[in-house]
Amino acid sequence: MLLALGGLGIQAAYAPIAEAAGSTWYLHGAGGPFMPTNIDNSTPTNAGCCFGNGFGSVGTTYVWPSSFTVSAQTLPASAAGSYTFDYWLNACVGSCTTTISMTFGYSADAACSSITTIVNWSDTFTPANAAIVHATSTNPSAVALVSIPANSYMCWQMVATAKGSKTMDLYYDSSQTPTFVNTPTITVPELGLALLGLALVVPLVARRRLTNSPA
Repeated sequence: MLLALGGLGIQAAYAPIAEAAGSTWYLHGAGGPFMPTNIDNSTPTNAGCCFGNGFGSVGTTYVWPSSFTVSAQTLPASAAGSYTFDYWLNACVGSCTTTISMTFGYSADAACSSITTIVNWSDTFTPANAAIVHATSTNPSAVALVSIPANSYMCWQMVATAKGSKTMDLYYDSSQTPTFVNTPTITVPELGLALLGLALVVPLVARRRLTNSPA
């Protein structure tokens, strides 16, 4: 077992840094009531429909921080349409149209309590009367070159700036309603690197146990 873990550690040490496939950031949530938890590059595993949050009033804000930090890197300048929000909305009868300000950026803290903006844009979200809506929204303007500092958390924030009398719900974190943000390529840590620490620590623990064992 120790040899296997040692081999795993060697492989992990040389594991490449992964570039997020398509740089797709899925929104995740948990709890009751269901609330945002994080964004990452893993597709939702929750079955069924629907999990989400409502924008009940102007100023309602939801934030999804990444579940890991990224290395220092530079995102080249990109054109309009290089950031896409792919989303699902509830069926809503009445005045449900809501204007949302969306921000993708980074933060030094895990809660994304202070976000440095990479791109921000607003769009009008319009639920349908009798069916769940699947739609997309893209940034309308070009985005300048951005340098992301080391150990930064990526952040996605949504703020209601105008709304009708009814509440619009955003559905996400379900295999049926996998809401996500597509961005230019962002380099993220490879899972294998996390295993390196485990592979190095386990032999030390085992050696200590052997040393302390009675003859």
